[in-house]
Amino acid sequence: MAESVVVVQRNGGGYVHGARVALGFSNGVTDSVYTDNDGEAVIEHLTTGHATVYVNGQDKGSMNAPARKLVFI
Repeated sequence: MAESVVVVQRNGGGYVHGARVALGFSNGVTDSVYTDNDGEAVIEHLTTGHATVYVNGQDKGSMNAPARKLVFI
């Protein structure tokens, strides 16, 4: 199983605790994971490659999973 990390940060600075994060692949969307105190959500997934990053239900760009991505909200 692959693992990706999405870090969620506020535009004005500071990490976001409790943001709901999921990855969307061509064959479906992962289960949601919530960010910790450091703004990190560790998402386990079977599929690799192009994935759309969703934070609180909103499209926040894409990544080539598995990877680490910083997202601003």
